Amino acid sequence: MTPLKNSQERWLETALEEYKALREEVLAQFLNRNQILTFGSAILGGLIVSLKDDNNVLLYVSGALLIPALCTFIILLWGLHSAKIARIGIYLKSKERHINHFLEQTGQSEHNALNWEHSLRNSKKFTLLGNDEIVLTLLITVIFTLISLTYAVYIFHLPEPSGVTAILFKSIFSTIIVAGFAFGIWCVHKINHFPNLLEPTGNSVKRGNRKMPAGR
Repeated sequence: MTPLKNSQERWLETALEEYKALREEVLAQFLNRNQILTFGSAILGGLIVSLKDDNNVLLYVSGALLIPALCTFIILLWGLHSAKIARIGIYLKSKERHINHFLEQTGQSEHNALNWEHSLRNSKKFTLLGNDEIVLTLLITVIFTLISLTYAVYIFHLPEPSGVTAILFKSIFSTIIVAGFAFGIWCVHKINHFPNLLEPTGNSVKRGNRKMPAGR
C-alpha cells in the first residue's frame, strides 16, 4: 500500500467516524430537548394547579416567580439544544460535501454516498419554512411566553400584595417574561445565521477539496 493510499484511507476513516459521532450527538440532543419539554410542561401544569388559591399571599408570590421562571427555563434549554442541533446539522452538510467529493475523486463512488443533511436542507419544506429549528424554537418561545403572560393577567388582578411589594414582584415577573422571550428570539437569530458562519463559500470548498488526499 502506497503512502498516498494509506493517507487517503486514514482521512476517510477519520471523516466518517466524526460524521457518525456527530449524527449520534444530534439524536441525543433531540432526545434531551424532548425530555425537557415533557418534564417541564408537566411541572408547569402542576405548579399552575397548585397555585390556584388566590387568597394565599405566599402562593401568589411563589407563583409570580416560579411560573415565568420555569417558562423561561424551558425556553432557554430548548433554544440552546435547538441551536446546537442546527449548528451540527450545518457542519454535517459541509462534511457530507467533502466526503462525497473525496469519494468521487478517488473513484469509490459516482453518486452522493452521504446525502441526509443535503436532502433535508434542500427540501421544499425546509426552504419554505426557512429552518425547522427556527420554526420550532419560535413556536416554543411564543407558547411559553403566552403562558407566562396569561398567568400574569391573572395574578396582577389579585388584591394582594399591594403597594411597593406588588410593584416589586410585578417588576420581577415582567423582567423574567421579557428575558425568556428575548433569549428565544436570540436563539432564532443565531440559528438563522449559522449557515453564514459555518458553511464554506464556493471558493473555500474548492480550496478544501484540493487539500484532501486524493489520487489522480
